[in-house]
Amino acid sequence: MYRRHFLLPGNWIDVCRQNDIDVILPVPLYVNPSVAENYRERHTASDWDYLMEYFKNNLPDEYDDIVRILGGNLYSPVT
Repeated sequence: MYRRHFLLPGNWIDVCRQNDIDVILPVPLYVNPSVAENYRERHTASDWDYLMEYFKNNLPDEYDDIVRILGGNLYSPVT
C-alpha cells in the first residue's frame, strides 16, 4: 500500500472525520507544452524515445492511451 505523508494543520484530522473524507490526493501539476515535451526538454530525449518505443512494441493495446495521456498537460506526482 502506498502512503504519502502530508504536513497538515492540526485540525485536518477532525475536518476529515467530520466530512467523511477517506483519501487525500495531491493536486495535479500543469506542465507546458505537455508531459512528454516537458520531459524531453529537461532530460535526455533519447531516453524518452526509448521508453515510448518500448511501450509501442510491448504494450500495443495501451499505446494510444499512453500517447494521449503523456501528450496532455496534467500530471499527478506520486513521490
